[in-house]
Amino acid sequence: MEIELLVFLIISSLLIWGVIWYFIAAQFYEAAKEKGYYNKKYLWITFVFGIVGCLLVTALPDRGARLQSGVYDELPTL
Repeated sequence: MEIELLVFLIISSLLIWGVIWYFIAAQFYEAAKEKGYYNKKYLWITFVFGIVGCLLVTALPDRGARLQSGVYDELPTL
């Protein structure tokens, strides 16, 4: 009886942990999309590797700034 309860608690806590971590990974995937990375691999990297994946997404360079400004081809006027 006690072992069944323990197994139930372990399985339910793992499921809750997985659902919560999936929502955290989805938020980091949204951050990666804002930086210009639209591949779903950033969602799964964050989900599988945990805090290391979060740091990876945080350290991604911003692709969008280069495309938005468009001033890199011309010299500034003085």
